[in-house]
Amino acid sequence: SQTNEQLRQEIHERERIETALREKERRYRALFEQSNDAVFIINPEHTAYLEVNKRAADMLGYNVDELIGISPMMILSPTELKDSPRRLALLKEQHKLPLYESVFRKKDGTEIPVELNVEMLYDSEGIPIHLQSIARDITTRINAKNALRAERDRVQQYIEIAGSILFVLDPNRRITLFNKKGCDILGYSEAEILGKDFDMLIPDRFRAGARSRFFQAMAGFYVYAEDFEGIALTKSGEERNLITRNTILKDESGMIFGLLSAAEDITERKKAEESLRMERDKVQ
Repeated sequence: SQTNEQLRQEIHERERIETALREKERRYRALFEQSNDAVFIINPEHTAYLEVNKRAADMLGYNVDELIGISPMMILSPTELKDSPRRLALLKEQHKLPLYESVFRKKDGTEIPVELNVEMLYDSEGIPIHLQSIARDITTRINAKNALRAERDRVQQYIEIAGSILFVLDPNRRITLFNKKGCDILGYSEAEILGKDFDMLIPDRFRAGARSRFFQAMAGFYVYAEDFEGIALTKSGEERNLITRNTILKDESGMIFGLLSAAEDITERKKAEESLRMERDKVQ
């Protein structure tokens, strides 16, 4: 009958939906268990873990059962606790937190830097089901960042204590680095010189030639002499004689991205040479 046929169709549709839901649950479960990131399922009140994956337990040095039921605050570094109320308030307002960095405390007390993605999930009626927190161990990234910062600090220290004037120009001839030695000799502060066109340090009569050589070098058509003599202007307008060694800067692909110069102030030497020449002329 028509009623029986309709009933069979309803049963078939229900079975199809249940099968689809089971398949969806299976895929979610596989992703949950096999994820390279730590996944935490937390009750809506943010007072207890309902579920965690194996990666989460391994990362923190627990087994899965030990984490179920404990407060998320238990694995936060004490330094992070003061920020928790603000983040929870933001989560209630926006239902999701922007990606942020935090620090977890492992079972043995050691700390681990993590990147967190936190979101509140709701049912079809808008009632909170649970919080989902996905954490990624960023120890390697942080260590690399710290190592890079330390290396930059060392390089900067070498630059500042160098006996030569050191400076870097970008492809537009803007000054991107000028060390303390150079600032002291020319009478500028670093703030006065960084980002400025290099023309500010060159007498008018030499600017056109200097610009032409620079841009030809940036295009790969000019090679500076090994020891290039030039004149620089101090802040007070005095001219200083410099002998400069220039190195074209290239990236890994061979693309030119600037010029590194090491210069020695030879003004006093030039004056001494000129005085000696004049004395010789008098004798002759």
